[in-house]
Amino acid sequence: MVDIRPFKGFSYIPSNGSDLSSVIAPPYDVITDQERSDLASKSPHNFVHMTLPENYDSGRSDPDFYKEAASRWDSLKKNSTFEQSNSPAIWCLKETYEKNNGQPVTRFGFITELSLENESDRFVLRHEKTHKAPQMDRMKLYEATRSNLSPLFFIYQDDPNETKNFLEQFKTAESRTAEWDHHGKVYLELSSTENEDWIESFCQSFREKYVLIADGHHRYEASRIFHKKNIDDDLDTSAVMAYLVPASSPGLIVHATHRAVHGLVDFDETEFLKSLKDRFTFDAPQSGSNQIEVVTPAKGRFTVTPNEQTLKRLRKQYKSFDFSDLTVIILEEIVLREILGLSQRQTSSNGNLKYFQNANSAFESVNSGEWNTAFLLDQVPLNDLFSVTKAGGILPQKSTYFYPKVPTGLVVRSMERS
Repeated sequence: MVDIRPFKGFSYIPSNGSDLSSVIAPPYDVITDQERSDLASKSPHNFVHMTLPENYDSGRSDPDFYKEAASRWDSLKKNSTFEQSNSPAIWCLKETYEKNNGQPVTRFGFITELSLENESDRFVLRHEKTHKAPQMDRMKLYEATRSNLSPLFFIYQDDPNETKNFLEQFKTAESRTAEWDHHGKVYLELSSTENEDWIESFCQSFREKYVLIADGHHRYEASRIFHKKNIDDDLDTSAVMAYLVPASSPGLIVHATHRAVHGLVDFDETEFLKSLKDRFTFDAPQSGSNQIEVVTPAKGRFTVTPNEQTLKRLRKQYKSFDFSDLTVIILEEIVLREILGLSQRQTSSNGNLKYFQNANSAFESVNSGEWNTAFLLDQVPLNDLFSVTKAGGILPQKSTYFYPKVPTGLVVRSMERS
């Protein structure tokens, strides 16, 4: 079973004309240098000061940064800028934003503790690969601040009627609001409950559920490493702070993350197209979910669909129909590794691969010579994510993109036992 629990969380107390909007920040790993500068200038209390060093490098972070983060967090607590709830609570977070068509939509979820113990961990589904350097970086931050400064984002398959009943608890609850703008404006509404009967019922509803990590794979693994090495009885490292979003939430949308290849000095478009034709059908009618849109300098924008022989090879390799039919797997295994011959190092974001969300930018970047070629993917259906991960499948890094990102600074879970 997934073991979730309430906790005594710290939340921001507005002061000196500063509000919650000036304090929150996106997760550390999606913030650009310019965005970091803008966030830091908003308020000395903005969480970017504690989660993201200037000139960030996960493999070579300055040890002084972790000390500074701990000092800042201690100061916020001592000055009562952040105050802890009197009793264990669970929070409801609603995020309202506009879809691409301009229509407003609301995603909602619940902020809780989630146990890291082995029995609970068996029901936590990972869908992306992780790397040691960012794991160690976040573990050092946990060790220094003795807190979970930001929630990890999980999704679970729910009973919509049950979820609707759970939401009733928050209809009359006092709420706090904030706005932020990260790739679009998002209006936030946060409320909480300390009702013990409701909390027990909500936590028990997860006995038969799995939870899927949407964002925060490195922070989750860092938390498990920290828990295993912890020998301080005064620290409760047995759980992480989790934002649990039901699959029935209308604002839960899985976006695609597209790929571009750059910096290949020996890239030959003619040879590349010839190799594609041996394994794919060009501009076939839309069918199924395994078409890839390709952009090259001379041919422009076109679609390819793997031929049956290519699919058979993948299905034999992975022994899973669901897994081998995903476009992100087809792209990585057949196009990037087999045709272009990219190594594991080259297919990392520090190598010859770039990840992006704006499909409209692909043609211009390829045409200008900035990129050798680009690939536009469909989003991975949520049901496929669950079926693949339940079977033990792990997708390539950045196979999904969830918007909006969950803010850091709304609630903080201290690991220090009170």
